[in-house]
Amino acid sequence: MFINDSIHGFLRIDQLQQDLISLPEIQRLQWIKQLGLSFLCYPGAVHSRISHSLGVSYIASKIAKHLDFPSEDIQLIKAAGLLHDIGHLPFSHALEPLLEEDHMKLSEDIITGKLIMPIKGSGKIPEVLEKHNISPKEVGDLVTCKFKRNNALQKIIFGDCDADQMDYLVRDAYFCGVPHGNIDIDRIIYTTALSNDGNQLFLLEKGIEAIEEMLVARDHMYSSIYTHKTGRIAEAMLLRACLTIKDKLKDFNFMIDAQLMSAMLNAGGFASDIAERLITRRLYKTAFVILSHEEALKSKLIKLMDNMNVKQLENELCKRCSLESGKIIVDFPNSTLELTEPRLRTINITVLTKNHEQYPLHILSELTNTLLNKKAVQIILGIYTPLEHRDIVKTEFKKMLGV
Repeated sequence: MFINDSIHGFLRIDQLQQDLISLPEIQRLQWIKQLGLSFLCYPGAVHSRISHSLGVSYIASKIAKHLDFPSEDIQLIKAAGLLHDIGHLPFSHALEPLLEEDHMKLSEDIITGKLIMPIKGSGKIPEVLEKHNISPKEVGDLVTCKFKRNNALQKIIFGDCDADQMDYLVRDAYFCGVPHGNIDIDRIIYTTALSNDGNQLFLLEKGIEAIEEMLVARDHMYSSIYTHKTGRIAEAMLLRACLTIKDKLKDFNFMIDAQLMSAMLNAGGFASDIAERLITRRLYKTAFVILSHEEALKSKLIKLMDNMNVKQLENELCKRCSLESGKIIVDFPNSTLELTEPRLRTINITVLTKNHEQYPLHILSELTNTLLNKKAVQIILGIYTPLEHRDIVKTEFKKMLGV
């Protein structure tokens, strides 16, 4: 069986992958957008989670084959790549703050059979894996970065240069219509080497330029796509609406995008209004924003937040502006006032030189060193409201902040 993929061309799908793809848990990913609500600013970004999962499975197995892993490990990696996002919520990452644990833990529980989705025919993933002599526990451990048997296999699924990143950077850039994800996947794969004990991954010296391209692409994709202010506002609206009806959203984490939107519309009130706004792209606007480099404003914000939490700030602003609850959304992503993505701040790649010496990548690559030390401009706090209320909300918040 072949699948014609937009990024990798014709993919040969073996019996293991066919058996997994036919399961309802995987088919559900057809109906979940890879980039959540990013299509509101990049109209082409409507690709699904399943296309990414197929791509990760393909790249992961290609790496494992290049490194001459035994067939049973190649099949294990292939399954982990296909199943690594099985626990994603509707609209991907947007609603993860509603979970007690992240989607990777959900994925592990689904893979191992501890959790069965309320979808007809679900619960057979462990059975299918075992039929192909694959341990569900090992697949779950790879997905949650707990795999101990072989560190190299773990790094193929989750590491500083893993199959996940190699696929989503190229795929997301392609569908968003931006040039940032133009990386040489084959060059990276074929300049990857295995240690003598088969437990560690190295980058050959001749692959440094390809890795540098990937790191630059990753940096640009996060700044221009994944943290785009319009997408951020839309997802803040979605999250705020779902918070108000969470108790009514039975098994919301197993819904698909359309089911969640339907549930919001049927809920009435604020949730319904937000759903209609998202559908018609009548998004809230930014009344005030504090960026990571604005030290004076950050200090004032820290002082203000010493006396209240985000919900209290929202309520106080609504009261001062004579607006009903929900008309102001405070986007305060982290109590430490820092937004970070772990793989952006550390790059643990070891380079094997022609003389068989080992060095951390940043020692041999000035560009990598620069990226590690780069201070990205990030949103520390955003205040969002409908356009007609923007001026009064801005005025009142500035009073509260003391500026």
